[in-house]
Amino acid sequence: WAISTDSLIESVHFLETDAPGKVAHKCVAVNFSDMAAMGCRPRFFLLNLHVPARVDSRWLEDFKTRLYEDLREHGVSLIGGDTCSAGDRRLSLVGTVLGQPFAGDPVLRSGAKCGDTIVVTGAGLGGSYPQRHLDFSPRLAWSEWLCRHLGPSAMMDISDGLLQDLGHILKQSGVGAELDLWRVPIHPEVSGEDRLERALRDGEDFELLFTCRQKAIPALAACPFPLHSIGTIVEQREGCRGRKTPSAAFEILHTSGW
Repeated sequence: WAISTDSLIESVHFLETDAPGKVAHKCVAVNFSDMAAMGCRPRFFLLNLHVPARVDSRWLEDFKTRLYEDLREHGVSLIGGDTCSAGDRRLSLVGTVLGQPFAGDPVLRSGAKCGDTIVVTGAGLGGSYPQRHLDFSPRLAWSEWLCRHLGPSAMMDISDGLLQDLGHILKQSGVGAELDLWRVPIHPEVSGEDRLERALRDGEDFELLFTCRQKAIPALAACPFPLHSIGTIVEQREGCRGRKTPSAAFEILHTSGW
């Protein structure tokens, strides 16, 4: 079994004006994204809901309807939790999910080795807030394909930004990284001179970030969804470095938590 929990707080992860169905969807999706990051299928869900006095029964009904729709879509049962009054405080939710591996053992953050390729999924990174962060789909089917055909050595989802989350893998694995920054996919909705910086540091993309052995590279060509090879795992003493063009020298990248 694998277990994960995630919290959502009003005015931090969603707004008071956001539709209750979208809040319910995000509550489920962020937890299921954690399961995808571990190469696991979600099976059971628990929810703690802290409700301020201003939230009415119609809001709760709409929230519940979407919550059950999303759980049913993935064959997941709601098996418990707690509901309590939050008085005049913010609405908050804590979801907990239990799951089982798609193949073999759960994928950890600690398995990256020197020479592994660094890969991200999806159409592009950056610019998820203020809309896409409420509507994303957890990459469960993608994770299952990767686990059955590729065997990621380390994996997590991008919730706090590419650099910060890559830093977690590097720290847990005791390695460093060299990033080909011109290969980092930037979402089409991101514009301006800071497009690359936003792709590196914006959070809540919820794409998969993983490493794989060199022998697995040929399998990438058969992948049925978008993949982008963006760098290589190197020795820890080299830290995290990046270069903006193939001919440029590597420069140190500052990653939080590494």
